[in-house]
Amino acid sequence: MYQFCREVGLNIYDKWDGGPWPWDFGVYKHLRHPVGSEKGLRIEVRPQYRVVYLVGDPINAVISLFSRNFARFACSRLTCDKLSRDSFNESWELRDYLEHGKDLFQLEEHFDNWVNCQSTLPYPILVVKYEQLETVKEQVCEFLMVDSSGRNRFPTIRDRSSNSDNLSNRDQELFESIYGELCERILRLPATLLRPAGQKISARDRF
Repeated sequence: MYQFCREVGLNIYDKWDGGPWPWDFGVYKHLRHPVGSEKGLRIEVRPQYRVVYLVGDPINAVISLFSRNFARFACSRLTCDKLSRDSFNESWELRDYLEHGKDLFQLEEHFDNWVNCQSTLPYPILVVKYEQLETVKEQVCEFLMVDSSGRNRFPTIRDRSSNSDNLSNRDQELFESIYGELCERILRLPATLLRPAGQKISARDRF
């Protein structure tokens, strides 16, 4: 999605915008808190600024991080707190991480910070289920104000090379204990969910 936005000429944040990570523009794709929220970055909110927040299966996401040897770096890039970063052992394989028994990527907190943000934000957020991205292409493009010519470049969802189908029973149990509740919450989400600008989320609208 990030590459798609660049290709169709959208005015997106990158390393030239400064902030605490001027050397790594990719961190803007993984911000732990919304820009301008109580704990979020204090950088300029541009006119017509808007966010597409992709939500996917956390179990498949964690498997993918370890299969790509990206897990430790991802813990930093998700701007996790110091305790989580310090608790993460760089020599861990997937089973070691699961046996530790904690969500060191803080995925559930990340989900709450964006989907159930308690700050009144001056921009809209469109929450989109990753696995259904192609089926809601028109909604996403309309939200991003992408013209008809740009819509032909919309990304296709590639099958993950690693997923939960081949996990051992023990790994499945460990994943369930760490991410089971978050998986259930994500399942309850519709394919897209719009959080309008300037609107505080009420208790009944939280997921």
